[in-house]
Amino acid sequence: MELSAEARSKVEQATTKILWDGVPAGRGFVVGGGIILTAAHCLPEVNNTGGVVLGDYHVIELEIGGKLTKGQMCYCELFNDIAAIGPPDSQGLYEIHNAYVDAIESIEPLEIDGNERELFTNEPAFVWSHEGDWLTGTTGQFRAKAPAFWHSFPDGIKGGTSGSPIVSIEGHVVGLVSNMSEPDGVGDPTGHSPRPSVVLPPYVFNLMAEEI
Repeated sequence: MELSAEARSKVEQATTKILWDGVPAGRGFVVGGGIILTAAHCLPEVNNTGGVVLGDYHVIELEIGGKLTKGQMCYCELFNDIAAIGPPDSQGLYEIHNAYVDAIESIEPLEIDGNERELFTNEPAFVWSHEGDWLTGTTGQFRAKAPAFWHSFPDGIKGGTSGSPIVSIEGHVVGLVSNMSEPDGVGDPTGHSPRPSVVLPPYVFNLMAEEI
């Protein structure tokens, strides 16, 4: 099975870069409401300082559709390695807010697949790597409402692809890349990918339902 050219194009356009001092450090992807989802460990606040204080502006450097801009972290959860970035505050960060909206408003958001799978059954899955290659593998679910899928990608997932969406044959997001898994010659490289439909709180889904 192959992902359609239309679905590939949509995923590629919706995939963003997370930057640390201008250098790519991971990826994210656009969903509804002008929100970008990524792996929490891709954010500099998590890796460099470990300190996130309620009420502070946590501004993240981004590249969206080829445009350099900045977003504001609005959710971060380390246990399931998932975070959300949204438009910066429209009052305190007015100019940055407008630049973010300008960069993201033309991007078609990806749809999150919240369907439960038949347990212990592998289904096709696809990842667009940071090197520009399309990787084909499978995902599986081993208990109801599992916070993560078990995935297997025979060609491995290299470091730098973290935060990228893992999509179904329909092109819908079923998980995101949380760990690299390079081929080691012993079976297929495997790992866990957090499921946004399960681990994100209602607060983030409310943001995703808003008009940007």
